[in-house]
Amino acid sequence: MDTSTHYVPTTTPETYRLSDTFRSTEDAVTFISSNNVGFKIRRMSLNIYTSVGFAQPSNSEDLSVSAESEPVHLLEHSDILEILFQFIEPPSESRNFRQPNVVGLESTVFFGVAEAAEKYVVYGAINVCVTRMRQIIDEYPLEVLNHCAKHGYPELGDLAAEASLSIPLRKVAVKLTEPGLLMRWLIYYGSWRQQAAECARRFEHYAPRDCAVWTELCLRYLRQVNKDPTTLNQRPVVDGGVHSRCTGSAACSCRLLPSWPRWEKDVFVDMRQALQFSKVTGYQFL
Repeated sequence: MDTSTHYVPTTTPETYRLSDTFRSTEDAVTFISSNNVGFKIRRMSLNIYTSVGFAQPSNSEDLSVSAESEPVHLLEHSDILEILFQFIEPPSESRNFRQPNVVGLESTVFFGVAEAAEKYVVYGAINVCVTRMRQIIDEYPLEVLNHCAKHGYPELGDLAAEASLSIPLRKVAVKLTEPGLLMRWLIYYGSWRQQAAECARRFEHYAPRDCAVWTELCLRYLRQVNKDPTTLNQRPVVDGGVHSRCTGSAACSCRLLPSWPRWEKDVFVDMRQALQFSKVTGYQFL
């Protein structure tokens, strides 16, 4: 985890403006954003609500945040720091004593806050952002997967990887920026494609002889899976109406309902357990 403080040598104290929210004069450290907005944060709050990223030990020679009056320059934009520092300074009466709500944040700002929270170890923000990511996996699966791969959230990463399978490869190649992540994703994607083919083979294995309904279901389902591998999760619809089209016909050896549970267990229970992104290591599955 990178907890170093980044300095921008071309910026001077006279060139920044202070945030309207963070103007503390009580033994405060001044942080300056990449777009030259200053934030005055109390040292006591930095010690309580963060870890090594902003902490203020007694020996200032070992600090990433200096005990001197020099402003500390950060690489993050003020839109990100404005949210992040609200998790550090205790909420005031003007904010109803509540921490910030990240639900309505624009995606770039939200993932910027999530990254900064991990970088500077801001405990409250880390938990809130990870919880929010579970709610937006279907909308931003690649961004969530990037975050999980970098900061170690394998369970959440499994969900994000599966949600990303229907995204065009060109977009995946651009979005997955964490080193080695694209290679792992391609292996994972290829395994899903192979699984779809194996699903077709097993579907045919269980098919009753001369059953037109089963063949219809098979073709419809496989056409769907070939278009989008994630629909392997979506079981074909089998209802009494479909089954009634076969029962009572002397020419059909339909065993649709008895066969269906066996096929479902074979495909959806036994086979899919192996398809987890967290099990991809190097150039193969664990």
